[in-house]
Amino acid sequence: MLKNALSITWRYKYLWFFGLFAALLGNGGAFNYGIKNFSKVESQGVWLTNLSESLKSWKFGFGKIDWYGIFTNFDLWGAVLFLLMIVIGLFLLWLSIASQGALVYGIKAAKTQFFNEALRHGSKKFWPLLLVNIILAVAIAVLMAIFNLPFVILYLNTGGNVLWQTVIVILSFIVWVPVTIIFYLIAQYAVIYIVNYDKHIAQAIKDAWLLFAKNWIVSLEAGFLLLLINIITSILLVAVVIVLALPFVMLGLLASALASNGFLWFVIILGILTFIALLFLYGAAWNVFQVSVWIQLFERITGGVVYSKILRWAVALTGGKSAQSGSLSDEQEKK
Repeated sequence: MLKNALSITWRYKYLWFFGLFAALLGNGGAFNYGIKNFSKVESQGVWLTNLSESLKSWKFGFGKIDWYGIFTNFDLWGAVLFLLMIVIGLFLLWLSIASQGALVYGIKAAKTQFFNEALRHGSKKFWPLLLVNIILAVAIAVLMAIFNLPFVILYLNTGGNVLWQTVIVILSFIVWVPVTIIFYLIAQYAVIYIVNYDKHIAQAIKDAWLLFAKNWIVSLEAGFLLLLINIITSILLVAVVIVLALPFVMLGLLASALASNGFLWFVIILGILTFIALLFLYGAAWNVFQVSVWIQLFERITGGVVYSKILRWAVALTGGKSAQSGSLSDEQEKK
């Protein structure tokens, strides 16, 4: 599965374009998605403190806004720039969602010269895919709000007790990371159902949940494996960046010795652009690779029974009796 994903990533490089912009949605992997949200848990202590202080003073920031000054000092060019930023933001949103669908569709098709067709299909699935991403974000936020609400009330009633603040942060971490990982996996399967099987969003989410519930161990194993690969490749990327940085450091020292500010700035800008380009290439290729893994896993678990390695090891420790009985039951189901 990993070998096939690597082959797809290397052979169909036009998918890197979709992988790059789909990465704007945070499609870095299931465990990456959960770990990335840990920053939200870390900031909850500060948020709780600010909430307590705001309730005491009844100041939530709205009263500090100079609404009169905003309307009296209206700037036409500022408004045009603001509207332009909105248009660019909406375009990037469309491109990232369409790229998500195009990436899934292109990997499934595994064809060369398929860029336009993949993008067209991804654009056609824009609204259901956008809704899936919105549901993912809202569901996580609502669940965490419901879970934290009793503790937040206790925290506020105790006058901002540090103990309750610590309890909320710890419990949020315990619940937040697994929930985000599970929701990410369900959303990933739902996207595949929508893009490659033309299922309605409600049916896709339902089938994705049932598929995950039936194969949750295998799904988590794949996510953990991708996390390990991501860590290893990230370390290699850092090593490559260090090696590539050496020539720029030497050129920078040369520019300093020559007292040439123009040459020095040229070296700095070139080095930054090289670093950014390398990060973009890595992010794009990685996204194509990990989505390829999920699609292949999806095809396997929907096409038949897939045993997790953990269960295989457990069966091996028990003498293989469970494996034999499991194989017999599978054969009976097929008949």
